[in-house]
Formats: sequence, C-alpha cells, structure tokens
Amino acid sequence: MNKVLATADEAVAAIPEGASIMMGGFGLCGIPEHLIAALHRRGTKHLTIISNNAGIDGDVGLIADGSVENFERVMTINARGTFLGMKYAIPLMQQGGGGRIVNISSVAALIGRSMLGVYGASKGAINQ
Repeated sequence: MNKVLATADEAVAAIPEGASIMMGGFGLCGIPEHLIAALHRRGTKHLTIISNNAGIDGDVGLIADGSVENFERVMTINARGTFLGMKYAIPLMQQGGGGRIVNISSVAALIGRSMLGVYGASKGAINQ
C-alpha cells in the first residue's frame, strides 16, 4: 500500500464525517494548514479535535546577526501557521457542535535561548 499522496485533497478524500482526526507533528511535519483547508473544501463536518503544533527552528544564531528573511519565515510558519490552523478548523468544529483546539508551543517561549531568539518569539506569540 502506497501511503504517499500528491495532494492534501487526496489525503482527506476518505475521511468520513464524525471521524476522529489528529494531524500535525513536531518540526517540519507539523504544518496542518493544507490538510485542514482540504477538509474545509470537502465540506467535512464534526471535526472535534486538532493538535496544532507547527514549527521550525529557522537559522540558529544571534538575533543581531540574523536576517529579516529568516524572521519572516519562522514567524510565518510558527505563528501564522498556528493562526491559520485555527481559522480553518473553527468553522468545521462549529458545524459539528463544538470541539477543542490544542495549540502547542515550546518551553523556548518561556525560557530564552541565545541562539534561537526568533524561534522563542514565534512560540511566545502562540502563548498569548
């Protein structure tokens, strides 16, 4: 059985309404935005739980030496990705009568790490 699919729409095609779904993961595999959008396009209802934990470290180094491009990339994936995950999941959950969203950030949001300042800031945005 080949479990590699070309599109998010293919990945959600067989998910029935009322199914329990857990998507996302740690690191680069934790970006659920496209799968949630595919469920939304498909009209799937009764989504009750999503684990929303997108995140990348970005470039490791001091903020003073970092690039604006790195900042934008990390904030886009980590903070904006979390927002988009909620944005697309909430209407599906409302249609099904409610549910829960778990946004997972990082201890780096609370305890600064000198070489991962942008990452910590992006995870701090999720905590707010």
